[in-house]
Amino acid sequence: MSEGMSNALLEAMSCGVVPIITDVSGASDIVEHERSGFLARSHAEYCGLLLRALGLSEAERDKMARRAVQTIAARFSMESVATRQMRLYATLMQKALPCAR
Repeated sequence: MSEGMSNALLEAMSCGVVPIITDVSGASDIVEHERSGFLARSHAEYCGLLLRALGLSEAERDKMARRAVQTIAARFSMESVATRQMRLYATLMQKALPCAR
């Protein structure tokens, strides 16, 4: 069993945590490398990114944390998710209507 989208990642980013993640399903679609977090493609790169994150200045870390919060607010707020769902339902209904006739 695997998790398609990490709730822990979404929750952490919404709290201003700068994530350092591996390139797993869903996560790489959320984190913008070096903008809202760090995305490692290997274990060696992950270790390097840990050191790099530790070396960030407070201003750099705060900027990335704000971007992480903004990413989650823009893409995963109740309003934005509901809007996308309503658009999907409208599209599906339009496609289904010709069959109902």
